[in-house]
Amino acid sequence: LHPDDRKFAAADNAAFFGFFWSPLAASARWLHSPAVRLNGESKIQQLRQASLVGLDIPDTLISNDPEAIRKFVLERNADGQGTIFKTFGSMTWIEKDGVRENYTSGITADDLTDPDTIRAVPAIYQSRIEKQYEIRSTFFGGREYSVRIDSQADAVGRLDWRAINDLQGVLSPIELPAEIRGKCLEFMRAMSLDMGCFDFIVDRSGNCIFVEVNQQGQFLWVEDYVPSMRVLGGFCEFVIGLPSGPSPPPAADSNGIELQAICASRRYTQLAAQLSSAGAVDTRYS
Repeated sequence: LHPDDRKFAAADNAAFFGFFWSPLAASARWLHSPAVRLNGESKIQQLRQASLVGLDIPDTLISNDPEAIRKFVLERNADGQGTIFKTFGSMTWIEKDGVRENYTSGITADDLTDPDTIRAVPAIYQSRIEKQYEIRSTFFGGREYSVRIDSQADAVGRLDWRAINDLQGVLSPIELPAEIRGKCLEFMRAMSLDMGCFDFIVDRSGNCIFVEVNQQGQFLWVEDYVPSMRVLGGFCEFVIGLPSGPSPPPAADSNGIELQAICASRRYTQLAAQLSSAGAVDTRYS
């Protein structure tokens, strides 16, 4: 292939694979269809829809304008809040001594030293919220599995709990306030989501602040750390089409599907070793 044609070929391949599955959308059950997934992963659309359904969101600037960003950061600093920086997507670097990921980070005006780099990479800038704790709420239809995350107990996780290496003792079962739960379901209906993993900050006043939702987030790690939460069993019932409602039906906790038993099996151990040797990256908290 001529070097001048590589860009065209790459774009045409991306278009083909991007639309390949679309004709199946009407006849298959998706979690989620390509169109819904694309909309559901838009952090801009998430913040907009969260605000529309009445969820609280942090003060937010989405920009690549160095002056607008500097002004936003200085104003947050003057208010004593501080500013956090987030990217639109996740990135992983595999290095000799481990895996690096781009977590949420704090940012000050002193960090804004390269206008060209700032212009090259639009990003999300938000007020830093003083946290009591955080909540991860996984919804399968109308069924909720929420855990409290005591992220402030570990200095590493105060800005982003995903940076905590071991969540043992950090998680505990919790239920969302009824009003917040209702708004999550309204959000899902508006975004055509059948499932979603919501992240909330609970501030010093007890308010739930929407952070984001992952339209097909990881959830097995919740049961891994809190075995009493039978998330895998609930997901299996949800996928095969059993009714979901405000609370799990009695069978949800007695269907015999336990994550710990699966992980202890010989077959799982073999698969885990194969994936590890192939360089697979564990993104269980995404």
